[in-house]
Amino acid sequence: MSQKYQQKSLPQKDGSVCQICKIAGHNALKCWYRFDHAYQSEEIPQALAALTIMDDKDKSTYIDTGVTDHMTSDPASIGSLNLNDVLVVPELKKNLLFVSKFTDENPCVFEFSSNGFVIKDQVTQAVVAKGIRKGQLYALEEEEKHALAAISNKATDSIWHQRLGHPNSNVLEALVMKNDIVVSKWTKPSHLCSSCQMGKSCKLPFNKNNERAVALFQKVHCDLWGPSPVQSTNHFVYYVIFVDDFSRFTWFYPLHKKSDFFDVFQKFQKMLATQFDKNIKIFQCDGGGEFSSKAFINHLAACGIKLQVSCPGTPE
Repeated sequence: MSQKYQQKSLPQKDGSVCQICKIAGHNALKCWYRFDHAYQSEEIPQALAALTIMDDKDKSTYIDTGVTDHMTSDPASIGSLNLNDVLVVPELKKNLLFVSKFTDENPCVFEFSSNGFVIKDQVTQAVVAKGIRKGQLYALEEEEKHALAAISNKATDSIWHQRLGHPNSNVLEALVMKNDIVVSKWTKPSHLCSSCQMGKSCKLPFNKNNERAVALFQKVHCDLWGPSPVQSTNHFVYYVIFVDDFSRFTWFYPLHKKSDFFDVFQKFQKMLATQFDKNIKIFQCDGGGEFSSKAFINHLAACGIKLQVSCPGTPE
């Protein structure tokens, strides 16, 4: 009796399933079909037959390790996948992605399981795309193709900007000059990255505040600027403005010295009392040295004016 039939008649009872013939009781090392190159599993024709099923709604791409090239019946159905040397077979009912060729062209790793498979970035080991198992076949769904396209070596500048951790555009240009990356398309003008704006923002946006004064001079805003890099013809280097919150009317006064502010404020206060018969109720400023002097604070208290100081670093 030949060795082949001796092994057939004496299967092992360890519960294992052979990877070659799919029969329980032995493993691939002891399979009698191990060196029979003409042998073909009964499940292989069934799996290949599934590729000829007419299903116009199935846009999945099937993962194959046995073919030698990517295949499709319609190049447009590949979508955003960056595949090279794709064979067009009009009678083919399914798109086939050759694993070996795809991993040669893209830095990725395929990991298969009984439920499906995942595709990971070869460097970061991050999961780029996931596929499902349909019967005996592994399928990449349509929505996963866009994610898989992200591992290609060729991409737009916005995609490379995200891959490399949101660097400046000068960094991308330097990498292109060194042939480290390939940019398929440059965005002009440079794209505005919302993640960069959020990540580099030092504070949250202010809430909208529609509160306004209901009468003239109920609140007066004030700010002093200087010294100016250029003197005026009258040798003024400091400037102060007063803004009425109700009317938005603005008064502008030039100053020779920063210490002249207190005298200018008193003149402004008297002008309002004489010309408009009004008094300032609230004085809003940024808390600079000219507004925090003891003489100025005592003057506001004596006139019954409430002092409001803005928070530092909030010009809003």
